[in-house]
Amino acid sequence: MNVLSFVLNGVMTSHGRDRSAPSEITTGRSHINALFKGLSFMKDNAMYQLAFGGPATVLAGYNMLLQLAGAEPDDYLPDGAWQFYVEFGLREDAARHQSETVGFQRVAAHRSMSEVDKLSAWMLASMWLIRDYEQWLELLWEESALLQAIETYTGLTGVHRDWQKTRPFAAPDIHTSLVDYRKETFVKFWKYHLSQVSQEQWRFFSSNWFTPDKQEEIGRRKRAFVRQLSINRYIEPGEYSDERHPIDPGSRRIAVVYRNNYYLVDFLDPGTPDALQTIRQQATAILNSKAEPLAEIDTLLVTTPRQHQLKLRATLSRDQRAELEQLRKAIIILNHDSVERNQPLTYIRSNRRGIGDHAITLFQTGGSTVFDFSHIFFDGPAAMAVAEMMTNEALKYAQLLALTPAADAAPAAVQPVDLTMTNRFNQTASRIPQYINYVSAEQSEAIEPLQQLRRSLKTRTRLRLTINDLLVLYRTIFNTYYQPSQQVRRALDGLRSERRGAVLVRNVETMFKKQAESNPSLLIPIDASRYDPRERLFPSLFRSPLPSFDREHNQLVALRQQATRRRAFGSNRRAVEDFERERQNYLGYLEAYIAVMRKYREIATSGESMGATAIRLIAGLPNKGLQKLADEIPGHLSIVNDAIKGEEVFSNVGRVTAGSSIARFASAKDDNNKKVLVWGVMTNDVNELYITLRDFREPILDIVREGHLEAAQLITQDFLDSYMRGLYRFAGEMQDIIATSRKS
Repeated sequence: MNVLSFVLNGVMTSHGRDRSAPSEITTGRSHINALFKGLSFMKDNAMYQLAFGGPATVLAGYNMLLQLAGAEPDDYLPDGAWQFYVEFGLREDAARHQSETVGFQRVAAHRSMSEVDKLSAWMLASMWLIRDYEQWLELLWEESALLQAIETYTGLTGVHRDWQKTRPFAAPDIHTSLVDYRKETFVKFWKYHLSQVSQEQWRFFSSNWFTPDKQEEIGRRKRAFVRQLSINRYIEPGEYSDERHPIDPGSRRIAVVYRNNYYLVDFLDPGTPDALQTIRQQATAILNSKAEPLAEIDTLLVTTPRQHQLKLRATLSRDQRAELEQLRKAIIILNHDSVERNQPLTYIRSNRRGIGDHAITLFQTGGSTVFDFSHIFFDGPAAMAVAEMMTNEALKYAQLLALTPAADAAPAAVQPVDLTMTNRFNQTASRIPQYINYVSAEQSEAIEPLQQLRRSLKTRTRLRLTINDLLVLYRTIFNTYYQPSQQVRRALDGLRSERRGAVLVRNVETMFKKQAESNPSLLIPIDASRYDPRERLFPSLFRSPLPSFDREHNQLVALRQQATRRRAFGSNRRAVEDFERERQNYLGYLEAYIAVMRKYREIATSGESMGATAIRLIAGLPNKGLQKLADEIPGHLSIVNDAIKGEEVFSNVGRVTAGSSIARFASAKDDNNKKVLVWGVMTNDVNELYITLRDFREPILDIVREGHLEAAQLITQDFLDSYMRGLYRFAGEMQDIIATSRKS
């Protein structure tokens, strides 16, 4: 079989045709199984190694084929590169990220709110999101497009930044629509900024923005954006990728989890006159239900790799498949079985969360609400906005419920979804490896010392180091500093006597040794919404060009100590001169690092990073079978993975909007098994830097498989604790270096 000829023929055949048309999609998918099976025999032989073993050659070859066919990679990306990627590269259970809000519980603690009204408020907030989310997407697109046009055609700068500081996520009162209020606020915002420009600038802007052609383009692109990210979809698992399928308006619903059962509630417009009473009666019926738990197969389905889902679901009876079909139409799942808050987000979200086909799941803890988002629909910033808005809407509906006396009508009986385990299902599932995705750690610290360092750098050296620059810089050198704590050493000693204990410990110690010598390759997601909302994220791969910066730093710390110690005895001239010379070199390194980080951001936001380019090239392949094959290549070759996908995700969503009740954030992991650590970073409204770390290192997962989750958790927590302590020590030492000079 001539694979390259087949690819070229597929590209030429599809060029110029509407790839978003249903007929084209159906035709392409019909070839997937046959083509992939035809290629699979090559994986282990020399021909495969020659043709596909060099991914740089592979990507260049694909690009050449596209050019020969007269096609452009963007022809294959109707919804942008990232949307294409998440549907076949971020579809497993670990590819979900979490946000936590505390606003609802803080208010509830000071009010007399029944359990029925608490559940009702969140049910109504879910209905609100289902009803208004597409309007919200329209508004987001309009904001981005108009602000970009203002900056482009008037020369104004910082307009996006100003809007990010003032944009509202809550209505001013319980009777005002959030979408309407945000629209009004935005109109006032952009009109004010345009009032500051000259008449010539205004005319130039108007002649480029208000033309019929431009407005037609705006409408077309806005409709495409809404179709792309609408949550009125369920996710269909496939062998190579997941697909979004629209839910008929009459079939939309939410699911409530209570006492380990799922109860389906049909969509109801929360603005209708009887909505509050109807939802309250349904919530009462659910909370009064005495049904024995019928939900069992969901816990296996949600952790089964998506490529095996169709096979596993086929083992169910016709009636159970019908029940499952009803459940998958639940756009939002509300898990009302309260859990303890004092545990990592990924442990909270490990409770009942559907079957992996849903956009959002909510969990209630004693002091917060945790939101679990599918990456197919949401990126980190968008998910945090939704969490904040839903929390504010739940508070609004709680107020409305408090003003609405309960009706006397008895609630109707409710029946849970029957997801009872069957022997055939259990036997099939037992032969499929299940994902482990809950080893994680969290830590927080006041951000002020880091902010103080930024201010000192800017004042004394004019260097503009961002918080994220500092976090990434320390991450690139942290491996050389890390030493397992005594507690970890004792835990490893205890493991040696367990079954396979010696092997487990040896693997962990080998991991520590290799880690100490590594300069990690980081995938840094950059928000693309201000450039083109369709693109969602720009993936930027970063490996530090200063792998020896730790030695420079340590040397300068030692020189400073010598200089300041000798100064006290009056014989400090030589030491001070040595320190001053090395200090200038050190600041030069910092300046170069900042310039490199800035350049990486520029490359990423232009859509030309290696990761984005690889996605576009893979998208040019004629079907998902080849796309998946090409995407898996980096996962099997570490060197290439480091260049295209990275070993770690380092996702910093920045500081929350003033007044936000978002307390924690955890990032998602793609399906590449070479991605071993996932860092989620945010700064909350009380100026705390909060970091979550999800750990997928194979020696750690081996410990979990052997039943020692506590030991695995301890190792991960120790790694994060050490990073956080070292970061603040590093920042303090840098502050001392900056402050120490002949002038000081």
